[in-house]
Amino acid sequence: SLTMKQGICKYSLLGFIQYAMVCVRKTEKETESASRIGNIAISCLKKRYDVAELQPRVLLGYYGFVAFNTDTLQTCAAMLGQGFDAGM
Repeated sequence: SLTMKQGICKYSLLGFIQYAMVCVRKTEKETESASRIGNIAISCLKKRYDVAELQPRVLLGYYGFVAFNTDTLQTCAAMLGQGFDAGM
């Protein structure tokens, strides 16, 4: 609710990813919604907030827990590798 009142900041991206992680396994409709929320966080990470400190956590959360339900495993593995490289 803080994001809704004050607007999006760089830490809101982690909140979006965590929310998507919670919603992903309930139903197929919620899995699609979780994927959209995760895509929004990834898009904001790339376009709006170029934050190296959050990139590994955001990529791990999305591609490790959400995206494998909707994206190809090759895409998920490649992006998890990018997140690992960014974290090291």
